[in-house]
Amino acid sequence: MYSIDEKIKAILKIDRCGKYAIDEMSGDLFSDVDIANRLLARAIKDDPKIFGMLSGDFRNDPDFSLKAVEKNGLAFEYLSDILKSDKKIALAALKNNFASCEFFDSELMNDFDVGIELVKQLANKSGGLDSFKSLGVNLLGDKDFALIELKYTSDIYPYLSKELRDDYDICYAAVTRHGWAIEHIGLKYRWNKQICLAAAMSDGSAVQFMNWRFRGDYDVAMAAVLSEGHSIQFLTKKLKNDKNIAL
Repeated sequence: MYSIDEKIKAILKIDRCGKYAIDEMSGDLFSDVDIANRLLARAIKDDPKIFGMLSGDFRNDPDFSLKAVEKNGLAFEYLSDILKSDKKIALAALKNNFASCEFFDSELMNDFDVGIELVKQLANKSGGLDSFKSLGVNLLGDKDFALIELKYTSDIYPYLSKELRDDYDICYAAVTRHGWAIEHIGLKYRWNKQICLAAAMSDGSAVQFMNWRFRGDYDVAMAAVLSEGHSIQFLTKKLKNDKNIAL
């Protein structure tokens, strides 16, 4: 007779080796309530595959599955098909690990709240931008959604629909959040002074992506150097020598 601790050690060993080596426990190994709860508390956080080793009774249980993805968002991959469409569980998985969206279906990736949470998670991370590509077409073409997301990050701008990328309000919101986003907006709005001024106020170095007309514009130049002093290097020679700008 094996103790719970012995069974848990056996499960972890099996998972590492990729073998089901202990025939004596094969009948109830992954359906024992005590074992499941102990694994939830200790092991699933480190290895989501262990959740997938549990019986369907646990992977079909909403409460248990919610706790699992709160421990490790990647456990979402091993949920039952029914629970993979559960929005509450999906949001919990995202909050734990944005990469869990890889296992979301198209309905979830077109959900407004799921999309908002995904962008919030990606806003302060250097990697994972490809996850924006997974957002549903409906969301990437939704102006209300885009305006909310641009408050968190301008990184989403290149993934928006062409119609939105050519929208004044969207372009203005993008450069207001991150001035460098002006590098990605269409030429139509790179010639717009209000867009360029907003970009310069947000990030002075954004002037390097502007045409010479605005590199030589006094208002834009002043906004740029007040935001980032070193941006003076990108201005026209005339403004570089302007004592008000230089000071």
